[in-house]
Amino acid sequence: MPHDGFDIHRVLNKYSLTFILVVFFLVSALMFAYAMKLRSISHSINFSVAAQAGDQLLNPAGRNLPSQHKPPVPGVGPTEGNANASLKIVEFTDYQCTLCGRYFTETYQQLKENYIDTDKLRYEVRNFPLTNIHPNAMAAAEAAVCARRQGKFWDMHAKLFSNQSRWGDLADPLPSFKDYATQIGLNADTFGDCLDQNQPQKEIEQDMADAERAGIDGTPSMWIFGAKDRVQQVNGTYPYRYFVRQFARLLRP
Repeated sequence: MPHDGFDIHRVLNKYSLTFILVVFFLVSALMFAYAMKLRSISHSINFSVAAQAGDQLLNPAGRNLPSQHKPPVPGVGPTEGNANASLKIVEFTDYQCTLCGRYFTETYQQLKENYIDTDKLRYEVRNFPLTNIHPNAMAAAEAAVCARRQGKFWDMHAKLFSNQSRWGDLADPLPSFKDYATQIGLNADTFGDCLDQNQPQKEIEQDMADAERAGIDGTPSMWIFGAKDRVQQVNGTYPYRYFVRQFARLLRP
C-alpha cells in the first residue's frame, strides 16, 4: 500500500538522476583534464622533435639540407650587434604570436645581454605575419618597418612585444601603434602616412617569400650561422640554455 504523502520510488528516482548527473560531469571533467594533459605532452614532444630536426640541420656549408630549404641571406632586415661576429641569427617573427612574445621576453633578452651586447652575435629580425590566425599581425609588421625607416626599429620592436596583450585583440590597432610611435620619438605624421598607406607591404611580402624558401612555416623561427659555413634552423620557442649549446656546436673547431 502506498505511504500517504511520501513516494519512496519518486525520491529514489530523483536522487538517482542527480547521482548520475554528478558522475557524468565528474567523468567529463576528468576526461577533459586528461585530454589537456595529452595535448601538453604532445606539444612537448613536438618541440623535442623540432629540436632534434634542428640538430640534424647542423652541417658545414649547408650540405645535406633539404633541397627546398634555402638559408636566408643575412643583412636584409634590421640588425644589431657586431657585424663581424662569429655568430649570426636571422629570426622570422610575428608580433601577434604569443610564443614570439614569450621568446622575446625570456630568451632574446638573455641573448642580447650575453651575446649581442658583448659583440659575439649579430642579430637580425624579419617579418612573417601569420595573417590567417593573427588579424593584426600584418599591421604590426608594418608599424615595425615604418619605425625602421626613422631609425627606431628596435624601440618599436620592443613596444609591440611588451604591449602585445593590449593591442592584439583590438578591432583597429593602428591608434595604439601611432601612440607607440610618439612615445619612442618618431615623426608622427611621417609614421602615420607610412602606416595608413601600407607602404611597407612589398618589403614584408619579400620577407615572407624568403621565409618560405628557408623552410619556415611558423613563428618564431630562425636560422643560426656559425663558423666554417655551419648553419642550423631552429623552429619554436626554446630557453636561453638551448641556444648556448647550439652556439658551442656551431663554433667548434
